[in-house]
Amino acid sequence: MPHPSISRLLVPFALCVLGCTADRAPTARHERTESSTTRSEARVVADTSYRTRPGYVIDSAMPREELLRRFRADTRPVTRLEGGAASRDALVRAFFDALAASDAAALDRLLVTRDEWGWLVFPESPFSRPPYEQRPDAAWILHAAGAAKGRQRLLERVAGRGIRLVAHRCAPTPMREGPNRIWRDCASRVRRADGETSTVRLFGAILERGGRFKFLTYQNDL
Repeated sequence: MPHPSISRLLVPFALCVLGCTADRAPTARHERTESSTTRSEARVVADTSYRTRPGYVIDSAMPREELLRRFRADTRPVTRLEGGAASRDALVRAFFDALAASDAAALDRLLVTRDEWGWLVFPESPFSRPPYEQRPDAAWILHAAGAAKGRQRLLERVAGRGIRLVAHRCAPTPMREGPNRIWRDCASRVRRADGETSTVRLFGAILERGGRFKFLTYQNDL
């Protein structure tokens, strides 16, 4: 039988062992659970078996011609610009006339359409082929969003406010993309209703093709 003094020492030691073991046990179970969960999640993330299922297609691997064909499927084939104007000066004057009248429909008639973009503009663009190749549907979405935002700003902040054209200018040499000539860096000298004049960018590039001119976009500094 242990000596009483030894018994007094063994009791707290036994309690410590039990307590420490109890503290460590849940932690070990928790670590095993976390490890199991992590492995399970990793299997889910790494599971790419869907790529081997019938019917799965990687669009980015499609030939350029097929992507363009799909984009054009719901467009009307066109071979020339429709509407617009017969000169760059005439196009800009028509633009300011539409602003003065707050005529949204007239502004739309001066802008390249989806049909024209898909048949005349994008196929000649460097963004239609490597190394800058983009999907035509994605490129159109970005282009149309920028044009629509600029158009809305024009109607909200400029249209019907008595702004008149004094003169306009673009870069002296157009950029050539096949049969397309693109006039960039265009700015207009305008006179406000209070008589003050300033130079502002109210529209983006102008497309010239086959003797017709239209705006590619209405992106502006407003």
